[in-house]
Amino acid sequence: MCDACIGKKDMEDSTAKALEVPLVLRGVRRVIVPVSDRLKSLEFYRDKLGMMARALPDGTWEVSTGQTALRFMECPQDKEGITMTFWLPIWELLQAQDRLRALGLQVNGPSERPGMEQVLTLKDPDNHNIELVARGSLSDLTKSRLELSEKRGRGPSGQTWENFYNAVSVEDMPWYTDCLDEDLIIALSEYAPLPGRLLELGTGPGTAAARLAALGYEVVAVDIASAAIEQARLRFGDLNPHLTYKIADVCQPLLHLGSFDYAFDRGCFHGIAPEGREQYVLHIAGVIRPGGRLFLKVFSRDEPGDRGPYRFTEAEITEIFKGTFSVLYAMKSTFGGTLTHSPKGLSFVLERQLA
Repeated sequence: MCDACIGKKDMEDSTAKALEVPLVLRGVRRVIVPVSDRLKSLEFYRDKLGMMARALPDGTWEVSTGQTALRFMECPQDKEGITMTFWLPIWELLQAQDRLRALGLQVNGPSERPGMEQVLTLKDPDNHNIELVARGSLSDLTKSRLELSEKRGRGPSGQTWENFYNAVSVEDMPWYTDCLDEDLIIALSEYAPLPGRLLELGTGPGTAAARLAALGYEVVAVDIASAAIEQARLRFGDLNPHLTYKIADVCQPLLHLGSFDYAFDRGCFHGIAPEGREQYVLHIAGVIRPGGRLFLKVFSRDEPGDRGPYRFTEAEITEIFKGTFSVLYAMKSTFGGTLTHSPKGLSFVLERQLA
């Protein structure tokens, strides 16, 4: 069959049944896949796994989803095949299992392995091993994204973040400001040269993301609360083509968002309970390129009382991120907002170390 026909065959009927969640390769962005029959492989990865196919100038074919690409090379096969591991959000795993089985594929699992990972396994036409991996417990498999987000800390007065953003107007939130903090502007000027791709963690009202995009960064801003993202999109979504708001949990895999030069966190990390901090560091490190920078702002232990976010010292932040990020810069700061006083904080620039 001609190459032109491969891209058209049954496209409308088959892709409607394929997986809809983006698959992201674990640890790599591109893989060379040896295949014996290019047509069968294209139909499997495109029509069942939901990846997009395109012909390359050198005559090979590639299937991709976001930042992940598989390039097919026709050649004799090893009996064992290779193993490709893809990330999925935990709430999508059982849906993926049902969808793939409905397409006639043999899907094994989910099975649990160390590191709180749930795994589905299947084979492609060349006997290559496909692993679909989600991070979470067995009990998390049956929970919705909203239920999972509700256990990721709570907002003021003990409300879930979803309820908080539905109940409180943006301008009345304690941390609301329509300007970038002066310490961030100083740090960006020295440690984040343009152009660059920047991930904002816990965007909340979305104002900082809009300001950063206006400075010239390509910004993806995430928040666990869908209400926050919906409001930010309404306020800023059409103002800049280089600004995107997405729902995401910073303590879950973020690889589907792509790779970034910089990340910015003004008050997200300091709301995460101690047991979630390791996952935060792991998943942020997974999307920041080596040498990239994380701009982090947290409450300082110099701030009196114990209400609100967790407090930190410079030594504690250094220890938490040790081995993955190194501290380039640290300074005392304050959090502007709608409160009658400005809480004491610490601002950091952390550099992603080589893997």
